[in-house]
Amino acid sequence: MKDCITLKKLGGFYNVYNDDAYILFYLFHYNIKNNKSGFPLTAYNKVINCLEENDINYIVEGKEEVKRDFKKKNKYCFIVDKGKKLYEREQRSNFIYERISDLKESEIDELLTLIEDYVFQ
Repeated sequence: MKDCITLKKLGGFYNVYNDDAYILFYLFHYNIKNNKSGFPLTAYNKVINCLEENDINYIVEGKEEVKRDFKKKNKYCFIVDKGKKLYEREQRSNFIYERISDLKESEIDELLTLIEDYVFQ
Protein backbone atom coordinates (compact mmCIF):
# COMPACT_ATOMS: atom_id res chain seq x y z
CA MET A 1 0.00 0.00 0.00
CA LYS A 2 1.22 3.49 -0.84
CA ASP A 3 2.35 5.50 2.16
CA CYS A 4 3.48 8.87 0.81
CA ILE A 5 2.20 11.78 -1.22
CA THR A 6 4.05 12.38 -4.49
CA LEU A 7 4.30 15.98 -5.69
CA LYS A 8 5.04 16.21 -9.42
CA LYS A 9 6.28 19.52 -10.80
CA LEU A 10 4.63 20.43 -14.10
CA GLY A 11 5.30 23.94 -15.35
CA GLY A 12 4.29 26.45 -12.71
CA PHE A 13 2.43 23.91 -10.58
CA TYR A 14 2.88 20.85 -8.42
CA ASN A 15 0.25 18.19 -9.08
CA VAL A 16 -0.84 15.12 -7.16
CA TYR A 17 -3.04 12.26 -8.28
CA ASN A 18 -5.57 9.76 -6.92
CA ASP A 19 -5.48 9.33 -3.11
CA ASP A 20 -2.86 12.08 -2.79
CA ALA A 21 -5.46 14.59 -3.99
CA TYR A 22 -7.59 13.84 -0.91
CA ILE A 23 -4.70 14.92 1.31
CA LEU A 24 -4.50 18.32 -0.38
CA PHE A 25 -8.29 18.59 -0.21
CA TYR A 26 -8.33 17.78 3.50
CA LEU A 27 -5.43 20.03 4.47
CA PHE A 28 -6.00 22.99 2.12
CA HIS A 29 -9.41 22.45 0.53
CA TYR A 30 -7.78 22.41 -2.92
CA ASN A 31 -10.17 21.29 -5.65
CA ILE A 32 -10.09 17.76 -7.05
CA LYS A 33 -10.82 17.29 -10.73
CA ASN A 34 -10.34 14.05 -12.66
CA ASN A 35 -8.55 12.50 -9.65
CA LYS A 36 -6.01 15.33 -9.69
CA SER A 37 -5.25 18.31 -7.51
CA GLY A 38 -2.50 20.89 -7.56
CA PHE A 39 -1.07 24.15 -6.36
CA PRO A 40 1.21 26.88 -7.73
CA LEU A 41 4.94 26.85 -7.08
CA THR A 42 4.48 29.82 -4.74
CA ALA A 43 2.55 27.60 -2.29
CA TYR A 44 5.31 24.97 -2.11
CA ASN A 45 6.70 25.98 1.31
CA LYS A 46 3.21 26.20 2.82
CA VAL A 47 2.34 22.69 1.57
CA ILE A 48 5.64 21.11 2.63
CA ASN A 49 5.47 22.72 6.08
CA CYS A 50 1.93 21.43 6.55
CA LEU A 51 2.89 17.90 5.44
CA GLU A 52 5.76 18.01 7.93
CA GLU A 53 3.53 19.29 10.74
CA ASN A 54 1.07 16.45 10.06
CA ASP A 55 3.74 13.72 9.82
CA ILE A 56 2.88 12.80 6.23
CA ASN A 57 5.56 11.12 4.13
CA TYR A 58 6.23 12.87 0.84
CA ILE A 59 8.33 12.77 -2.31
CA VAL A 60 8.87 15.82 -4.50
CA GLU A 61 9.67 14.98 -8.11
CA GLY A 62 11.37 17.64 -10.20
CA LYS A 63 14.93 18.76 -10.80
CA GLU A 64 16.12 17.25 -7.54
CA GLU A 65 14.04 14.66 -5.73
CA VAL A 66 13.23 15.48 -2.12
CA LYS A 67 11.91 12.83 0.24
CA ARG A 68 10.70 12.85 3.85
CA ASP A 69 9.98 9.62 5.73
CA PHE A 70 8.32 9.76 9.14
CA LYS A 71 8.61 5.96 9.47
CA LYS A 72 6.06 4.61 11.97
CA LYS A 73 4.71 8.10 12.76
CA ASN A 74 3.53 8.52 9.15
CA LYS A 75 -0.13 9.58 8.97
CA TYR A 76 -0.57 9.30 5.18
CA CYS A 77 -3.30 6.62 5.27
CA PHE A 78 -5.10 8.30 8.18
CA ILE A 79 -5.26 11.66 6.37
CA VAL A 80 -6.29 10.03 3.06
CA ASP A 81 -9.25 8.41 4.85
CA LYS A 82 -10.24 11.69 6.53
CA GLY A 83 -9.90 13.50 3.20
CA LYS A 84 -12.11 11.00 1.38
CA LYS A 85 -14.81 11.31 4.03
CA LEU A 86 -14.70 15.10 3.98
CA TYR A 87 -14.75 15.17 0.17
CA GLU A 88 -17.73 12.81 0.01
CA ARG A 89 -19.61 14.85 2.62
CA GLU A 90 -18.97 18.05 0.68
CA GLN A 91 -20.10 16.45 -2.59
CA ARG A 92 -23.31 15.28 -0.93
CA SER A 93 -23.89 18.74 0.56
CA ASN A 94 -23.34 20.42 -2.81
CA PHE A 95 -25.77 18.01 -4.49
CA ILE A 96 -28.43 18.72 -1.86
CA TYR A 97 -27.85 22.47 -2.17
CA GLU A 98 -28.33 22.28 -5.95
CA ARG A 99 -31.55 20.32 -5.53
CA ILE A 100 -32.86 22.74 -2.92
CA SER A 101 -32.38 25.67 -5.28
CA ASP A 102 -34.82 23.94 -7.67
CA LEU A 103 -37.60 23.86 -5.05
CA LYS A 104 -40.42 26.35 -4.71
CA GLU A 105 -39.96 29.08 -2.13
CA SER A 106 -42.58 27.57 0.21
CA GLU A 107 -40.89 24.15 0.00
CA ILE A 108 -37.53 25.72 0.86
CA ASP A 109 -39.03 27.46 3.90
CA GLU A 110 -40.61 24.19 5.04
CA LEU A 111 -37.35 22.31 4.61
CA LEU A 112 -35.37 24.97 6.46
CA THR A 113 -37.83 24.78 9.36
CA LEU A 114 -37.35 21.00 9.52
CA ILE A 115 -33.57 21.38 9.48
CA GLU A 116 -33.64 24.09 12.17
CA ASP A 117 -35.92 21.94 14.37
CA TYR A 118 -33.47 19.05 14.04
CA VAL A 119 -30.29 21.06 14.55
CA PHE A 120 -31.52 23.20 17.44
CA GLN A 121 -33.49 20.59 19.39
